[in-house]
Formats: sequence, structure tokens, C-alpha cells
Amino acid sequence: MFGVSRTAVREALRMLSARGLLHIRKGDGVYVNTFSTSHASKPMSLYLELQFDKDYILHLVHVRQTIEPFIAG
Repeated sequence: MFGVSRTAVREALRMLSARGLLHIRKGDGVYVNTFSTSHASKPMSLYLELQFDKDYILHLVHVRQTIEPFIAG
């Protein structure tokens, strides 16, 4: 239906399970856990903690533009 492999689906289910959103019972099925505000707020707080310096990101882009053509060659 989504045009992805079973491996990709399994990995996505593992990620959701690791975040506490799903419970996987081998041989029984995959179940959705009860929703809590921590499930929604944790990813947002992580995003807010990772405030990147724009100059740093621009520097990384320039470094990649310099190095990657040689690597690809």
C-alpha cells in the first residue's frame, strides 16, 4: 500500500515502540498504547533543545559542497 519493504515497516514499528506509542507482542500483534501528553511533548522539547547556530549550519553546508564532489568522483 505504501510502496515500502517489510523491513522498513518493521523498523518504523520498532521506533514507535521505543517511543512508547506501540506495544509489540510477538505472535500476537501490534497494539497502540494509551496516549499521554508526554508522548507529544517529548519530541517537541528535544527539537527546542537542539537550537542550531545558523552560521554553524552554513559552514557545514560549505564544507560538504567542497568535499562531496571529490568523494563522488
